[in-house]
Amino acid sequence: NTAPKQLTTFENLNSESLNYALMGTIYHKILQEIDFEIDSENDVENFVKNLKEKDSGNAALYDKIDCKKILKCMQTLRPIIVGKSIQKEKQFMAYLPYKDIIDNSDIADKVLLQGVIDLMVENAGFVDIIDYKTTKAKNIDQLVEKYQLQMKLYRLASERAVGKSVKNVYIYSLYFDKLIKII
Repeated sequence: NTAPKQLTTFENLNSESLNYALMGTIYHKILQEIDFEIDSENDVENFVKNLKEKDSGNAALYDKIDCKKILKCMQTLRPIIVGKSIQKEKQFMAYLPYKDIIDNSDIADKVLLQGVIDLMVENAGFVDIIDYKTTKAKNIDQLVEKYQLQMKLYRLASERAVGKSVKNVYIYSLYFDKLIKII
């Protein structure tokens, strides 16, 4: 049997890592609330400025946002989502057998999985999942390896929670400015 990996908690982060994690939260908030039809850097900047005014406690973090990265993300995702029903920040909860989660396990006990999918795109008969990542990595392969299990879990839980098969699972890396197909 394979033991679960220990997850990083905020207590284990130094101040630089904590700031980077908070920046990731800000990027997620922007992508959660922005209209993907926005098509200019100036409009993205204005949107970020308005969010900054509402979230003044994190004003210094909003000043570090790269609006070009937000615009590039939206332009990359637009062909996948145009004309489709999308759900941002789709919460899910599912009980799954441990053996379905961890390879080479024979433990049948069920584990509660819950999380939030950044962007779910509904197609005819299936859904696609897109998860935003701000993680720094040496290369794309390292990023894929880091999130392979998480994306597998999102797919399994989503199929149970939504009742549709998940055809494609992507990571959009804000670090690499790239959409990466995981599954």
